[in-house]
Amino acid sequence: MYAIGKLDVEGQLEKLVGILPDEKPSVSRAAMKSLLPKARYIPLADLERLVASSVNYYIRRNALTLILHADKWKKIPILLEACAGKEARLVEQAARALRDWLVNYNSSFAEPTREDFEKIQTALGKFEKALPHKFADDLRACLKIYFK
Repeated sequence: MYAIGKLDVEGQLEKLVGILPDEKPSVSRAAMKSLLPKARYIPLADLERLVASSVNYYIRRNALTLILHADKWKKIPILLEACAGKEARLVEQAARALRDWLVNYNSSFAEPTREDFEKIQTALGKFEKALPHKFADDLRACLKIYFK
């Protein structure tokens, strides 16, 4: 597993993502570590499904960790939803990621697409009450720069 991840992550991306929900935490963790350098190339829908449907905490945590390395604006709706989850450790991981995102969002010049904007707006409407204090207001202020 480790060797596959070190030698050919790009060629084995699908296989490594398929190993993330392994019943052994160490196997899932090894897959996650191998995927980290290429996390932005993993379809977010695959990772989002693991966060939402996996029974095991470690699988959800590993998938969420990979989501943190996704494109700047595309990961926001998933993190907003994760803040409304039932697992306190995952909620904290997502909330911490959102706080970090807000502090550092100006460090990259990537702009949200109209689709990103709409997905974020929808997620804000659904999960605003579960978000860190004032995060929704701060995120809306960021979005106003791009979409008035």
